[in-house]
Amino acid sequence: MGEILLNKLLYVNEHQSCKNYQVEIDTGFKYLEVPPGTHVYEPKLQYNNVVILIEGECIISCNQYDNRKISSSEMVLLPRGALVDAYTQKDCKLLLFSFGMVRNVCDVNMLQSYYDLCNDIHYDFTPLEIRHPLNEFIDLLVFCLKSGMNCAHLHEIKHKEFFLYLRGFYTKEEIVQLFFPIMGKKLKFKDMVLKNYTKAENVEELIELLKMSKNAFYAKFSKEFGMSPRQWMLKQIRHQVFIKAAIPNITIKELMDLFNFDSPVQFNRFCMREFNCTPGELIKQQQEVSH
Repeated sequence: MGEILLNKLLYVNEHQSCKNYQVEIDTGFKYLEVPPGTHVYEPKLQYNNVVILIEGECIISCNQYDNRKISSSEMVLLPRGALVDAYTQKDCKLLLFSFGMVRNVCDVNMLQSYYDLCNDIHYDFTPLEIRHPLNEFIDLLVFCLKSGMNCAHLHEIKHKEFFLYLRGFYTKEEIVQLFFPIMGKKLKFKDMVLKNYTKAENVEELIELLKMSKNAFYAKFSKEFGMSPRQWMLKQIRHQVFIKAAIPNITIKELMDLFNFDSPVQFNRFCMREFNCTPGELIKQQQEVSH
């Protein structure tokens, strides 16, 4: 084969002045080159993020999964709302794919139809290997982004194309392993709950945020999550308190404020019931583990 000629993007000014040109990327693809020793802390992700590590090595803690190594040619999903603490061990080149809801109806149906496979999967935040032809897709997309092609339509097309390659060249079990945290019988309803539950102080406020009738909400919720809304919200609060107690130098008052506890007595009672220790003891234990 002859030498491949890498062309430059033409008519850059016209491209960048288009109303669909994305200067800042909230959802879509972003290419990053990160030096070793870089530390990233995000207490609550706004979107789902697939971290595609093209080259390098990094350590990621995501919610209860601590210090997992991600290496070259691997990818992992960081779900919406997750607490993420990450640092790079080597020079890293990565592609970050951020999204709220899956856009293609076929892909939504695919993930919903694979939901029952979750019962057979032991999810442990294990990265998924990047292999052909997905690596070719990544290389071409990175080239376009580095050249300055940042059209909203490009991101929409590549969003759908990414899922197309997964569906065509990865097993159902591998796809479930990657998207396990956001899998559901009804993806839209589950995403709405995950997006809004942290804004609500109780179940009634969550129902208002979702603009649903009480009966419809309870019916869908129990079917999707397998427990009552109150039990699930308490579980989420317990989980988040446990994780955020490990934040360096966090105080009892800061923890209380994060989760809207009314008084030290109420928070102490919560910690004794859920963790069998006082708030101060919980923070001390988590700080020791994290270090």
